Amino acid sequence: MYGAGFYEAEHDGVRPFRWMETTAVLRLPVSGEGRGLYFAVGNPSSEEQPLTVTGRRATTLRLPPGWSDAAVALDDIAPGPEGEITLSCPHRLDVPGETRRLTLMVGEATLGAAPAVAPVTLESGFYGEETDGIASFRWMRPEARIAVRQANPGEWLLFSVKSPSVWPEELHIADDTEDAGFCIHILPGEWQVVGAPLALLKNAERVRLSSPYVLAADSDSRTLSFMVADVRIGVPTAYEKNSAIMHREVFKAITTESYPTCLACDTSAECNLRCSFCVLDKVLRDKYENPAKGLEKISLIVEKLLPLASKIQPYITGEPFFRDDIWTIIEKAERIRQERMIEVEVSTNALLLKGELAEKVLRSCITSLLVTVNAGTAATYKRLCGGDFATLKSNLLALRESPLRKASLVVSLSFVLMRENMEELPAFVRLAQEVGADAIQIWPLNSVAAEMGEKTSRDGFVFNYRQQMPRYYPRVTRIMLEKCLGLADALGVRVGNTPAYRMDDAHIEDIPYPIPAREFSALADSFDKRSPGESTGQNHASGAIRKCYFPWSSMYFTTEGDFAPCMHLVYKGGIANIASDDIESAWNGEAMRRLRRSIMSGEVDEVCRDAQCPFVSAV
Repeated sequence: MYGAGFYEAEHDGVRPFRWMETTAVLRLPVSGEGRGLYFAVGNPSSEEQPLTVTGRRATTLRLPPGWSDAAVALDDIAPGPEGEITLSCPHRLDVPGETRRLTLMVGEATLGAAPAVAPVTLESGFYGEETDGIASFRWMRPEARIAVRQANPGEWLLFSVKSPSVWPEELHIADDTEDAGFCIHILPGEWQVVGAPLALLKNAERVRLSSPYVLAADSDSRTLSFMVADVRIGVPTAYEKNSAIMHREVFKAITTESYPTCLACDTSAECNLRCSFCVLDKVLRDKYENPAKGLEKISLIVEKLLPLASKIQPYITGEPFFRDDIWTIIEKAERIRQERMIEVEVSTNALLLKGELAEKVLRSCITSLLVTVNAGTAATYKRLCGGDFATLKSNLLALRESPLRKASLVVSLSFVLMRENMEELPAFVRLAQEVGADAIQIWPLNSVAAEMGEKTSRDGFVFNYRQQMPRYYPRVTRIMLEKCLGLADALGVRVGNTPAYRMDDAHIEDIPYPIPAREFSALADSFDKRSPGESTGQNHASGAIRKCYFPWSSMYFTTEGDFAPCMHLVYKGGIANIASDDIESAWNGEAMRRLRRSIMSGEVDEVCRDAQCPFVSAV
C-alpha cells in the first residue's frame, strides 16, 4: 500500500507509522467505489498543517499538531486506474542532522465504509482539541473557515464560544464572497452560544470567521483568538436563539428582542457574618420586609429567565448557604445542565463549607466558587468580618484535598480593597497559593459606601466608609497592587479582576492613615476638589464606557424584586422592580433604554458616574 515517498516502518511506542516526504503515494488494492480511506496521521509541527489527498480529484485536510484520525471518502477523490492516490504536505520538518525530507507521520491505512458527510467541517484556522473541564473545544486563529453542507431552510450556523479577554471582542461572520458580513460581540466570562441564520449569507457553503482580537500569551507560541466548541447547523432552541440574538444586539439595539443570558438573584439577605464594610447593613437591609425571606417574590422571574441563561449567580447580598433556598436554583440549573452547558457561580464566605454541606456543594453542578476573604491575617479578618480565620483556612484546605472536587470547579479568593487591608495583599496571595485557589479577584470598595458615614463594629473598631476608599491613598494603593501582582506572578497564582484605578500621578500625595475622622474629612474635601481623573480615579473621557455590555446581557434582582443590570446599580437600590411577572417593562423600560443609548453614544449616564468599574474608572 505504501509507495514512493514513504520511509521504512517505525514505532513510537503507541502505533506503527512511516514518515512521508512532502509528496508520497498510497496504492489501494481496489478502486474503493462507495468506500472510505482511514488512517492516523501525526503532525510534528506546533502549527496546523494542510494535507492534500489527490486522485483524479483532490481534497485538503487541516491537521492540528499531534496525532489525529483522517477519513476520506474515495468517491470524493476518485483514485487513479491502479488505485493510486497522492498525499502532499508543503511543510518540511527541520531537524538538525536529519538528512531525510520529513513532513508527516502516517499510520496504518485501512479501507472501510464511506465516512458520513459531516454537515459542518472545520476547514482551516483551528488548532487541535482540548478541554477546560466544562467543554471540549478548539482554539480559533484570528481567521478561520467552516464548510457547511446540505443546509435546510430555517437552519442556523451555531457554535459555543468562550473569550479569554476581559473586554467584549468583535467576531465577524461572513462568507467568502463578502468583505465584512456582520459583526457580533463575544463577551468575557462564560461559554456562550452564538450564530446566525444561514439565509443571511449569500454563499452559506463556506463561512469565514474573523476577529481583530489576538490573545497575548507569553507561554503559548500559537496565534489564539477564541475557544470554539460544538459547531453545528440546525434549528435553534429558544435558548440558542435568544443567546445568538443577544450577541448581535450588544452595542446596537436600544430596545432588545433578546433577554439577558447572565442572571444574578438573591436567595436570602441573611448572613452569618457582619462585615464592617457591608453595604447591605447601611443601604439595603432596611428595605427588606423580612431579611430571612427567600425566593417568594422572584420565583416567577427565575422560572421565566433561567431557561434562557448561560450563567446563573444565586447570590447578591447575604451568605447563600445560610438558607436552603439556593438549592432550588441549583437543582433547576442541574436539570438544564443535563441538556446543555450552564455555568453556576456562587459567592460565599466558606465558613459553613464543611461536612455534609461541603460534600453537597462539591457534588453539585456549581462551576465556580468565589470565596470572600478580604484579609491576609487572622486579626484583620476578625476586625473587618468578625469571622474565624482558622476555620476559613481549614475549610479551604479541605476543599483542595477532597476527592469529590471536580476539575471543572474553579475556586477563586476575593478581596475587597480598602485602606485597612491593602497592606495585606501579599499575605492574601500567599494564602491563595497555600490553599490551592485557582485564581484571586481584587475588587474596589463600592463607591456607594463613601456616602454612608461611620459604623462601629466589634472591639470598638470604627469603620469610616469614606476614609477607607483607596482613591485617597494613590501611592500606597499603587505600591501594594504592584507587589500583589508581582508576587502572584512569582508564585503562579492567576489574577482575575483587579481595580481600574488611575494612580500614576506622582504629585498626588496620600492622605495620612489613620487619623481622626474630622481631620480626614477636611483633607478629603480638599482632595475631591481636584479634577476628576486626577484625584478620584474616574475618567469619563476614556471611552471605556462604550465597552459596557451589561445592559444587554445581565440582570440582577433581589428577594424584593429590585432589578438592575449590574451590582453598582443594585447597591443604589435598583432601577426598577420586577416582583410581578412584568419582566418586559423593566428590561426594555425607559431606564434601560437610556442606559443603552448613553453607552452607544459614549456617554456615562448619571447613575453610573461614581461607579468603581473598568467601564467608568480610568484604565
